Amino acid sequence: MRRMVIGSVLGLTFAVLAVSRAQDAPAALLDKAMQAAGGEAKLAKLQGIMLKGKGVFHEPGGQNIPFTGTWHYQGSDKYRQTMEMEVMKQKTMELRVVNGDKGWTKDGAAEAQIMDKDELGQEKANIYFNWVTTLAPLKSKDFKLTATDEIKVDGKTAVGLLVVRKGQGDIRLYFDKETFALVKTERTVKDQGTRKDVREEMYFTSVKEVDGIKMPLKYTVKWDGQPLADAEMTEAKAVEKLDEKLFAKP
Repeated sequence: MRRMVIGSVLGLTFAVLAVSRAQDAPAALLDKAMQAAGGEAKLAKLQGIMLKGKGVFHEPGGQNIPFTGTWHYQGSDKYRQTMEMEVMKQKTMELRVVNGDKGWTKDGAAEAQIMDKDELGQEKANIYFNWVTTLAPLKSKDFKLTATDEIKVDGKTAVGLLVVRKGQGDIRLYFDKETFALVKTERTVKDQGTRKDVREEMYFTSVKEVDGIKMPLKYTVKWDGQPLADAEMTEAKAVEKLDEKLFAKP
């Protein structure tokens, strides 16, 4: 079930941030980041995200699985993914929807199935991750922000911000020290196939301005250092509110 992670790949649409110096206070880094990404008011308002794109999953054993998809996110608790994959020249269609504490999956023309507790929990963790990267919620006192040590990403220096919230997994955001673009994130996710925790690293390129907000539109994902997926967005939109019908039971 490695393919399920793609939803988490696509939520980092707003987090192309600016940070000036690694020694700055976390609150100052966040203020500068939000200003560079479009401003606090706009980031807080535009919490509806639509993405369309394509990519490849890298399965164990060297098999590459092409996919196309459409993804919708609304705030901290709504998500819809429609994905078409091609495996051994056979196309499959999968629909996944989460609305608050309810979630469903639907394969092709089959009847929708309710997500089990573990699957829904992982999807909600992905939605939380995407919500955090809009930056707007990080102003809340519910979050603890800590500046991290500098690292190297693709030979360039990156500065980081550790995001901690009670009841949620830690998230690390890293930004290029010169260009101020988001270049990497790290967190722990659960492999739904093995039920084991894995370290997820995500890398971002091709930053574009969409509806006044900067978005990285190319993504590379690794699990425990191994390639998992590459994706490129061909269409993106940020709005205040998406149609509620998108998040109804399929």
